[in-house]
Amino acid sequence: SGGTYSIDWGDGTVVHNVASGSIPKHHYNYSGGTYCPNLGYMVYQIRIYNATGNILTWKVENHGYTNNNQYHNILWAVFGTINITDYSNAFYKAGVYCRNLQSCTIPSFFYCNDTTNMFNNCNALAYVKLPESWGNVTNTSSMFFSCNALLSVTLPATWWGVTNTSNMFNSCSALLTVLLPESWRSVTNTSSMFNYCSALQSVKLPESWGNVTNTSSMFNNCSTLAYVTLPATWGSVTNVATMFNSCYSLAFIANLYNLGSETSETDMTDIFKYCEYLQGVITVGAKLKKLDIYGSVGKNNQLTGLRLTNASSTFTGTAAQVDCSYCNLGAAALNLLFGDLPTLAGKTIKITGCTGAATCDTTIATIKGWTVTN
Repeated sequence: SGGTYSIDWGDGTVVHNVASGSIPKHHYNYSGGTYCPNLGYMVYQIRIYNATGNILTWKVENHGYTNNNQYHNILWAVFGTINITDYSNAFYKAGVYCRNLQSCTIPSFFYCNDTTNMFNNCNALAYVKLPESWGNVTNTSSMFFSCNALLSVTLPATWWGVTNTSNMFNSCSALLTVLLPESWRSVTNTSSMFNYCSALQSVKLPESWGNVTNTSSMFNNCSTLAYVTLPATWGSVTNVATMFNSCYSLAFIANLYNLGSETSETDMTDIFKYCEYLQGVITVGAKLKKLDIYGSVGKNNQLTGLRLTNASSTFTGTAAQVDCSYCNLGAAALNLLFGDLPTLAGKTIKITGCTGAATCDTTIATIKGWTVTN
């Protein structure tokens, strides 16, 4: 917040009276540290101390010795100050990565409100325990982005002010499970939250997360995700595009009927694209803009029924407004689906590759103004 501090760079070099807001940097020679023979490199312990004012933020910066991507080899970090309010970009900045970070110790205090990008691209980080006392945090977007070694996280119940969790665990390919707090009642944006979490197998979303409006790409490419429990209260969601895209193992979704607004247009573009293991009958209650549930040649979606119950759907999205191609929908199931379509001019439903595509009664749809693509 002002004043100065000292830095011991760990190789015998100590600098005093470093001004707040400056970007200190140091060039190491291969000496003066502790040699780790099993790792093959020298380790230096850097100490920041003797501050004349409260330290409110700490983050990595470009060191200026190269214009290429920079990889700061920070192995561990221990924060002793209790006054930091902003941990955003603590170990990440565009073009600057701390991919070797293994451990981070943070004291309990009450002031932090932003953890955006805090551990972004910390590829060696396996486990994190976050302080319960950070009750003011509102934004956790990209907090653990591309933490490839992260296995589990305990999320504090006291972070009830969080509104944005977008990209929070994006590309955390080793993440097995996450317990989402019921107390996070203010969340509105979960877009790409678990994008490419390829080890994630099941998730239960809290009933209290009823204010969410954007779940686009939330589980995109979660290839081993088999079971999801959605809140029964997700009637505010309007953007669900690619939410389960390429979730090849997805077999069951609890409370799917309640996903999406019944009064505002809901975009379900590519929501179940290539979800080839999805089975049974799906019923959608949302007011639809576009709906895509389809497989590919030789990899049919196992869906046997699709019902649309909201007669006020406007289907203003791009054609085909309903795409259920390459699904195991028989003639009877397709006829029921055609019957659910509202009367609208210039809309298209695609049924290519469906089991009953050749024998269904397409006139049920065409007399309502729809074009049937077979």
